[in-house]
Amino acid sequence: MTFLLVAAPTSGHGATVSNVGTFEGSADFASSGGGAIVNAAHPAYVPNSTSSAWVWDANPAASPITFTHTFDLTGYDISTASLSGFWGADNFGTASLNGNVISSIAFGYPAFQSLTAYMATSGFVGGLNTLSFNVTNLGAYSSRNPAAFRAEALVTATPVPLPAPFGLLAGALGVLGLAGWRRKRAAA
Repeated sequence: MTFLLVAAPTSGHGATVSNVGTFEGSADFASSGGGAIVNAAHPAYVPNSTSSAWVWDANPAASPITFTHTFDLTGYDISTASLSGFWGADNFGTASLNGNVISSIAFGYPAFQSLTAYMATSGFVGGLNTLSFNVTNLGAYSSRNPAAFRAEALVTATPVPLPAPFGLLAGALGVLGLAGWRRKRAAA
């Protein structure tokens, strides 16, 4: 007697949808200031890392500026989606997911001398989602009053199972195998 076992794929594990950080010239974040994203490192800021770096719009006097990152949850179960990361600002700002504030940074040295953790497990939509950081630099921009933003974002979600062609195939093969086995048994 021979049995054929076919395993259908499962989607019980989350997948990385987006894993980004701010860097000079990167397209991961767009700036509302209209210019390119440029390096804004300053000795007073927590040092850059391989995950993200301090940036600002090429128009340094523009303020406030909104930096946005979009990610697509098409094909993912939004009830399993999760967003997390760290961010900093010179001088202060808010982080929002699809228009809902999920984190804020108050004016002061801690805004750029450390990074603030943020996360969201709700507020996602099927399709395109927008993570935005609205950052304000108080006063006139100068070497003594720089402006900067830094962020890292990780989005995970569980893929929606595809229609079960493998399950249908396994069922059909099972029925055929059972029918053949019954014929052999009846002939014996």
